[in-house]
Order: sequence, then C-alpha cells, then structure tokens
Amino acid sequence: MRKMGIKYRFDKILGTVGIIGKERFGEILADVDRLAASSKNIMITALPTGYDWLGVYNGGKSLMPQSVLGIPQYYSNSSLSKSQIAVLAKHIADKSFVNIIFNGFPLYFGNIATQIRQHNKLCKLSVFYHGFTAELSEGAHVKEGFEQLIRLSANGVFNKLAFAKKGLALTFEKLFNIKCFELIYENPPLRATAATKINDGKRHIGVLVNHSFRKNFHTQVLAALMVDNSIIHVLDDSSLFYLEESQKKRIVEHGLLPHDKFIDLLGSMSFNIHATFSEASGGQVCSESISQGVPCISANTSSFFEYDEYLNERLVVNGHDDSYNIFLKIKEILPDLKQLSEKCLVYSEYMNELAHLKMEEFINF
Repeated sequence: MRKMGIKYRFDKILGTVGIIGKERFGEILADVDRLAASSKNIMITALPTGYDWLGVYNGGKSLMPQSVLGIPQYYSNSSLSKSQIAVLAKHIADKSFVNIIFNGFPLYFGNIATQIRQHNKLCKLSVFYHGFTAELSEGAHVKEGFEQLIRLSANGVFNKLAFAKKGLALTFEKLFNIKCFELIYENPPLRATAATKINDGKRHIGVLVNHSFRKNFHTQVLAALMVDNSIIHVLDDSSLFYLEESQKKRIVEHGLLPHDKFIDLLGSMSFNIHATFSEASGGQVCSESISQGVPCISANTSSFFEYDEYLNERLVVNGHDDSYNIFLKIKEILPDLKQLSEKCLVYSEYMNELAHLKMEEFINF
C-alpha cells in the first residue's frame, strides 16, 4: 500500500509540474514547426511507457506516420507542466493545420484541446479513441476521460470523433449527436523475414499479449499447451509458475521487443492466438500476424474479420473464455494452415485499402 501511495503522489506531482526540461520542450515545439511545414494535418499522440499506450501509439502512427507529434508522459500523466501545455497549445493553434487529431485520450489531452480551440476557432479538432466501454469499470480516470470526451464534443471543442471499435462509433453518434467514424489500423508490409518460420518439427504458437485481465492470457496458454508437440511463445512467463516443469520447458519468454522485432516474431510462428475478452479493433497482434501470412485465432469481441466470411468462420472462436474451446478451434485449423496463410495475406491487403479509404473520409469531413 505504501508503494502505491508514493506512486500516486508522484503521478499527481508529475501531472502538475512536469519533468521536461527547456531543451526537450524546445525539441517538441520544433517538431510542430517541422510538421506544419510539410502537412496540413497533425496527429498528437502520447508516447508509450513500456507496454502502456504502446498499442494506441502504434495504431495511430500506422495511419499518419509522417504527421505524428509525440508528447512525453509517464503512463497516463503528462510530463509537461501547465505553462508548457499552454505554450504548446498556442504554438499548435497558430500554425495552419486543418486537422488536429488527438490519438488516444489521456485526461490532459482535454486541457490541450480546449486551449487550442480558444486560440483557433477554424481548425478541425478531433479525437481517435482506441478504448471500449468494458474498461469503464476499471478506474476513475477512464470514466473521467470518457465523460470529458462527451462534454467537450457537446461544447464544440471537437468537430468529430473516430473510434477503433466500430460499435462504439455507431453508439456515440446515436446517443451524443456528433459525427463519428470507424478507423482501421494500417498493417505493416510483408517483411522479408516473413518466410523464415521456425522449422524444428514442432508447432510454435504465439500467445504474445500482456497479463491484464482482458487479454485472457492464461486461458490461451493452457489451450496451446494441449496441442501435441507445441512450443508456446509469450512476452512474460512470470505468472505461469503453477505449470509442471515439463510444461514450463515448452514456454519461451521473449520480453518487450522493438516493434519490428515483434512483427518478425509473429511472422515466425506456426500460428498465433489473440482470443481476448475485449478489444477495440480486433487487436494489433491479430492484424499484424495476418499481415505476415500467419493465421491468428481471434474472439468475437470485434468486427475485425467480418469482411471475409471464410476467415470469420475459421479463425473466430466463440467460446474464448474456455481453454478447451480454444483448443478445439486450434485442432480445427491445423490441417488448413497453408490455405489460411494465403487468405490472411489477401485479407490484410484489403484491410489496408479499407483503412486508407476510411482515414481519407475522416480527414476530409
């Protein structure tokens, strides 16, 4: 309890006074100038702290890689002081950006957006929200952010909203009377390393998710262990202490990897599993896996595979809270991995085309 209290106090102080020095802050302002010289659009995104905000950062960056302004933070707390936020907001507002998009929505983004709107009434301010309503049960800061998003939209700070979860975009538009869009992350290209599968006669299965409850980590690992001759690849094996020694020997821990190395790892698997309890977009593990031609078992918690009836039937498991149900789905696809691989590559290309079209629609509104 004491450690939690210290961390909480540190977070509160950090969010108030900031820790970014004059030189680093000058670099951020220079980044704004550079982006303004080359684009009419800017995407403001919080930089990740380890795994925290990593998916949001990568997802937004995939759509606007040349227009991203990274804001330093410690988890969900701004590393900028109040005075630095005020200077940054005016600096952005004074540029000729047509679209100013906030990628993700930590609470301090509302402050930046409000100050930008005070200085610039004409720009199109928006948010690309990567969350989902299931997480509203997890903490006050998530609920506060959700409420702030609704309130600032109603007050005219934001002109439009985008969501990674299709159903949430439709819900927001119906309930809160603001124009909403669904955006799809753009998948990475097929890498040269994608053809390099681990070839040792075993079935290599990726369960490459973190340990938060909604990621359903243990259920998926247990399902994979039931597969004969399988090796299970994870990011962190520290919570699998209950396994027998013979089972532990089949677990390979990889730790936190650079994004390109992580995609290489996904591409080296026989197949991956990403049957989680709740997702915004289907999960980047799933989308990045198929981009490398590696089938990925998903759950019916998103609309990711809905554009292809065959893949939706073969790769989506309905009983994802049941390790044996996931195991049965694995057994079902094992004879067809080659055909599924080919279909996944085609589907990934189609989804990238769709992602581009949806982003263009959002930008031009």
